[in-house]
Amino acid sequence: MHLRKSKKVLQDMKLFEEQLHPIYKGLYSYIYSIARNPVLAEDILQNTLEKAYRSMSTLQQQNKFKSWIFTIAKNETMTLLQKYRRESLVDIPQQDVLMHDQQLLPEHLVLNKEIRQTVIQIINSLKPEFRDILILRYYSELSLDEISKVLNIKINTIKTRHMRAKQKIVNELKKQELFKDHKYILAEGGKIDA
Repeated sequence: MHLRKSKKVLQDMKLFEEQLHPIYKGLYSYIYSIARNPVLAEDILQNTLEKAYRSMSTLQQQNKFKSWIFTIAKNETMTLLQKYRRESLVDIPQQDVLMHDQQLLPEHLVLNKEIRQTVIQIINSLKPEFRDILILRYYSELSLDEISKVLNIKINTIKTRHMRAKQKIVNELKKQELFKDHKYILAEGGKIDA
């Protein structure tokens, strides 16, 4: 009997690790973007992983693991932030905000590097209702449907906010004349649309 339990525990652990591995960095980035404190983000991540592992048996559809664990992370983050009574803005790690397309010409890649900082600043300045969607979509690589489940917001509202957030970025880039001759926007799937 004890041997069966040990085997089951090892199988559960292996399944958990297999599903966590491809999304681990995105999960941490999401938590950090809200907490804005690496130590606090590590604590929240640890709490999230513990809670998720302990309640793995309650997950009825394994293909929903990603949105399920992001929901746990969101709840853990909010709980800890409320506990410490902090307000936070996102501080996005240095990543390609405008995901690069393999077919871009080198001058377009240079442009991306030049405007990356500006785009990060623009995202930081957005209201959380827009910022959170962009972070989950482009850094954590969640689908809009998964974002809807994580944030517990209707999918049509997510789509509208996603579109408006991208438009706000474009408008600000135009205002700063970084968008003059180029028509790049964050597109579905992390590609750059012309």
